[in-house]
Amino acid sequence: AVPIAPKAPPPPRPAPIGIANDHLPPELERNRILNAPLPPVAPADTSHRHAGFRSAAHKQTFERFLRDLQDPKRAGSDQDAVRAVVDQLLACTELSRVVAILYQRQADQVESLYAAGCDNHPGLQRLTVNLQPVNLFTHLLKQPASVWISPDRPNPMNALVPGALKRAGQASEFFVMSVFDHRGPFGLFYADRGTGGQAARSNPEYAAFKAACTACSKLLIARGKQGTGR
Repeated sequence: AVPIAPKAPPPPRPAPIGIANDHLPPELERNRILNAPLPPVAPADTSHRHAGFRSAAHKQTFERFLRDLQDPKRAGSDQDAVRAVVDQLLACTELSRVVAILYQRQADQVESLYAAGCDNHPGLQRLTVNLQPVNLFTHLLKQPASVWISPDRPNPMNALVPGALKRAGQASEFFVMSVFDHRGPFGLFYADRGTGGQAARSNPEYAAFKAACTACSKLLIARGKQGTGR
């Protein structure tokens, strides 16, 4: 009888990406941004070449914007760059409302810096949320992280959505991701597709949202190290 060769052991599983501290729940995405490449703006195997975007041309415009955003010598302030990210997400993707939220360290709270697509929702334009008691924003500002809140995606973070955000946005499903500069947390981005009967958010939209937030953090960190930030 021919001896049966022993089965090769399975390859070692790669270490998870993220900073595994502060006892954050595993459902919360913890993507390090300092040395990580930008995530793709849409899954490569999607059957629709511009899924999540208004058109193929909009997808190309968005990708070009992300490349340009990597230049730390770009004109304007950090807040100008943040506003540009909001505008591009609204203009190019199928997201309906996008808000940049600034971290106010001394007041231990966050407040809206710039909102697009929110003319009929002034609560998002003037959003202010205290970080105590601990809530979703408190967790996200501990380290670069993103979360997709949805009743169809069970997640302990769903219970930590601040009441002020619920009242202002009135959306059951949305994305949030924190952005950092060289000194620490800078703020967050919030995005959704409104409060009506719009189609549910999609993986390509979430990928584009995370790519934009990650690119913004990379810019803020690079500019801060060169002394040109804020």
